[in-house]
Amino acid sequence: MMKRKSTKFAALLLAAASLTGLASGCGSPAAESQAPSSAAAQTGSAQEASSAGEEKDGPSWTWDTSPVELSMFVVEGGYSNDWNTEKYAYFRKVTEETGLSFTFTSGDENKLNAIIASQNLPDLFSMWTGYAQRRTLEDGDKLYPIEDLIEQYAPTFTSLPQSMLDWYRNENTGKTYAMANYFFAEEWMTDETILTVHNRITARGDLMAQAGLTAEDFETKEGFKAALQTFKDSGITYNGFAVSPFMLGAATTAQSIEYWAEDFGAAREDGETGDWLDIRMQPEMKEGLLFLNDLYTSGLLDIECLTIDNTQLREKVASGATFVTTGYAGSSAPATTSLLTADPNASIVPVGPIHGDSGRELQVAAGGQGWQAVVITKDCEHPDRAIRFMEYLYDEHNMLEANYGMEDVVWTMGEDGRIVYTDEYLAAKEADPVNVATTYGFGGNALMFSLQDMLMSKYLPEPTDPIDQANREMDVYWSSYGYAGLAFSELESALDTETATLSAKLADIWNQVIASVITAPDQDAAAAAYDTAVANMKAEGWETYYEAVNTEFRNRKAKLGIEFAHPYNQ
Repeated sequence: MMKRKSTKFAALLLAAASLTGLASGCGSPAAESQAPSSAAAQTGSAQEASSAGEEKDGPSWTWDTSPVELSMFVVEGGYSNDWNTEKYAYFRKVTEETGLSFTFTSGDENKLNAIIASQNLPDLFSMWTGYAQRRTLEDGDKLYPIEDLIEQYAPTFTSLPQSMLDWYRNENTGKTYAMANYFFAEEWMTDETILTVHNRITARGDLMAQAGLTAEDFETKEGFKAALQTFKDSGITYNGFAVSPFMLGAATTAQSIEYWAEDFGAAREDGETGDWLDIRMQPEMKEGLLFLNDLYTSGLLDIECLTIDNTQLREKVASGATFVTTGYAGSSAPATTSLLTADPNASIVPVGPIHGDSGRELQVAAGGQGWQAVVITKDCEHPDRAIRFMEYLYDEHNMLEANYGMEDVVWTMGEDGRIVYTDEYLAAKEADPVNVATTYGFGGNALMFSLQDMLMSKYLPEPTDPIDQANREMDVYWSSYGYAGLAFSELESALDTETATLSAKLADIWNQVIASVITAPDQDAAAAAYDTAVANMKAEGWETYYEAVNTEFRNRKAKLGIEFAHPYNQ
């Protein structure tokens, strides 16, 4: 799903930050949702410390609290954290309970490459799960195997799901080196689990009402076009400014088009052979692109959406300058929060999904293999303390406080097993919703590399604020079209250097033709441009690329023990 890592960081950071007042997951029975007690206060059964053969009480991170500073490089240019125990209550709590403090640095993929080349590695890395550099470090014997560290130093660390350990197991070494946040572990899923998906079509509900439109009007190509035309012809403005009838939105234009093809029923797996399907080559992709061409030539698609990024799209949504958008940016905080806070009469509602010629219902892979992977390097002088710190973060109480604030200050635990925000925090949030997390010493990106929203959702309160309620309803609506798409997640991350280079060449051909197809003067010219792009990709060596990705896809399904991965084939 990620094309440019910084944009995915932004999208997920927004999703994480929004959870400070909004549950993105589901509930579970109150009997199963008791407040997790802080492991610092536990006096569990005696555990045998394998390094010395002695018995110790409590979780491993309580065994040695002498002062140690660890370094972590976060491969994301937008990440910044200062381990200031005087300023931040949660960091102070961590240091008091574990003896640990941290030095965080960050940068992009180029800086990651420079650090690896220098042979001077930090104690820990936190990096996108799809980076090939992680596998390079694994195969180069530069990382500690997670299970070995647990066995030797942290035998009480039993909260890592086996499905995660198995998923990240290196087939060359048989070892697992990575722990990932936002992982869809089968052990954590219930019938009520909400899988947040980013493929969405949303519209301004208040402007729909003014134009006499309903959500059902957008469910077919004919209805979708007619609804946009009705809105355009109405001449409706917002705050005195014109409103764009329709804008695509996603991390990249190519991703926007993939989402659009999914709306038209594009499959990602052959229903007979079980082979992977390149969505760019599917008939629904061509159908969707030709429909976009139709909308463009009819003056209904704002071509600016092919040149602006997600941040700029959010700004347009926040200002009320868009009517219908696709993707996550147009239906998520802070864009929706800004718009609806400024204008309580405004609303953003789901419309569609649109149905193409196949008539198939939208099915959206909700990812699953996580976002940031934490690894412990062999340059780390205290691997015992590093692995114990990860056990500390996987304690559910500590995870709650790291991401939603300190208990009894920001929240207390209600009788239903869900947190209740304190009056003090709610007042501070109302006064300064942007900086409240910093003020209270926590935030969605503070120690985000351990956040598992599937675990946390059961503790988050049901939203009462109208904006939070609207966001929750949006998540629930599109979640009904989602599925756990672990087999499809970041497939290209396993490609070797030569095939990855070929993939980039194919992507260049594809990216250059998207705008040409959409802005072609008529349907025949648009179809010809698409056909030419496909032919050029095949001439460039698409078959070689396809075989490599399909092999990885089949390997993943074998690892998962499934024959078919796409809901269309199940």
